[in-house]
Amino acid sequence: MVVLALMESIVIFFFFFFFISFNQKKKNKKAFSCECPEGNTGLLCDGSSDYCSPNPCKNGGACADGINSFACDCTGTGFDGTTCQNNINNCLSNPCENGGTCIDGINCNFFSINNELFYFILII
Repeated sequence: MVVLALMESIVIFFFFFFFISFNQKKKNKKAFSCECPEGNTGLLCDGSSDYCSPNPCKNGGACADGINSFACDCTGTGFDGTTCQNNINNCLSNPCENGGTCIDGINCNFFSINNELFYFILII
């Protein structure tokens, strides 16, 4: 009788040990996992990377975040290019008259007429 009770205790012990161990392994497994494409983050790939942080636009350009991309709006900065890196040459149109020499500035024109220096601000 003692042997039978001891055997029952051992069986019960192993049953609970197996049950607890099986459930613990089950808890650690996920039903699925997501491998996110570039530009998406999170457990469900429902978040996106912020391509505007830190701001890649130079010289005061405004950044617009896109899917796997960004775009810079250089309006009013006096610069152009993908990241507003190029100074717009305001002298290309030869704005100076009567032999004046145009000297390009940033978002403005410097030019001389009859050897006198003038400063002209472009207001956009």
